[in-house]
Amino acid sequence: MGLLALGMILVSVLSADSVWANSSDDYPTTSGLADSLLTEWALPLLILGILMSMAMIGAAYLVRDERMENLLWEFGTDEAEVVEVEDDDDNDEDAVEEEKADESEGEEVVEVIEEAEVTEEPEETDDSQEVEAVERQARMDRELEERRNRLESMDEKARKKEEELIRVAEKAKTIDFSTLGFASASDADDLQRIKGIGPFIAEKLNVLGIYTFSQLANMTPEIEEEVNMAIEFFPGRIKRDEWANQARTLLGGEEE
Repeated sequence: MGLLALGMILVSVLSADSVWANSSDDYPTTSGLADSLLTEWALPLLILGILMSMAMIGAAYLVRDERMENLLWEFGTDEAEVVEVEDDDDNDEDAVEEEKADESEGEEVVEVIEEAEVTEEPEETDDSQEVEAVERQARMDRELEERRNRLESMDEKARKKEEELIRVAEKAKTIDFSTLGFASASDADDLQRIKGIGPFIAEKLNVLGIYTFSQLANMTPEIEEEVNMAIEFFPGRIKRDEWANQARTLLGGEEE
């Protein structure tokens, strides 16, 4: 808009009658042009330069943001994970040790969950589903309490990740598992086979109670939104990547 306004001002000045009223037989010279640029046209040229600089800076920020969005889309991760990767470049050895510690903690959590699971198969009735839901919620509450108790013994990075997982797990009550179906770690599929699900997103889905392709395939548009919000993912990303359709395709391939 600034460039357009300046252009209109220049056109109005150049088209004024006073500019063309006095004709001259003198030919323009380089020194005369330079003198005019440094005196009569100095202010308009300065304004033009400032406006063009602002436009170029704005364009540079837009290109940067677009590249960042493309990278996040390509690698199927979120901004927090990108920041973690950049930090890890400066501390490779520490990152490897912390990753091993996180994996060992994850294995301990899986073992606790598996030992606490009810082995009896539920009856296909509304009453049995309600009982299973109550038992499942009780298990998740115990697991959440165990996670909170471990926070004080963790370093800052591990604690930040664990707090995020706890925050996701607390939102399990908002998910319609009567439609998705119930599953446990012992039933887990490799959710990372679905485009858009990375290691940390898969871990978030697990603490939320989603372990299998079957559960993802049962998602309705409403549940997609609920899960998207629960795992704190990019708005609309689950629907855009068609996780439900991808899960159905994988289930169809396994059946064949």
